[in-house]
Amino acid sequence: MALLHLFSHFPAVGSNPGGAVELGHDPWDGKVKVYKGLPQMRHKVVNLPGKKKLTRPSASVRRSVRLTGGPLETFGDGSITVHYAGAAGSWPRLAATVTVKGTAFPVTFGSAPVTKPSGVLKIPLSDQAVFLPRGKRLVVSVGGGTADGVYAQAGGSGSITIRGITLNLSLLKRAVSK
Repeated sequence: MALLHLFSHFPAVGSNPGGAVELGHDPWDGKVKVYKGLPQMRHKVVNLPGKKKLTRPSASVRRSVRLTGGPLETFGDGSITVHYAGAAGSWPRLAATVTVKGTAFPVTFGSAPVTKPSGVLKIPLSDQAVFLPRGKRLVVSVGGGTADGVYAQAGGSGSITIRGITLNLSLLKRAVSK
């Protein structure tokens, strides 16, 4: 994960009235890129079709995608939109994580409350700066508790059908890391 430093939010470390943003390379090599303000960003939006019924709150569904272009680096306000139906029993929330296939550490994650038996739920993702190597698959995991353990759901019973998932990933216009 790239080192993110917002000078304006950490006056004890340093102060810059202009609100400079400093991003470290991922993996860390002692080098940083300094921006006068927030760096330019873009979004990649990917639809992940499918349908799966989850029959216990600790279950999750996984879908994967290989993003074109790259290398890429996350930064900003991404989200996952989930179309769901038939939420019954113990489904207080849906949680989501995005990982690079073959790694355990999440790229980003989020959670949102389930307030209706069916509908569309937008899950805001944590603002992380993470390097995504060219050609690697991303795995999107959605459920009451995610398989990678970022969000764990207590036992209980119930079911929910996860339909289409849309990944909206916020990226730096140009990756800082190589």
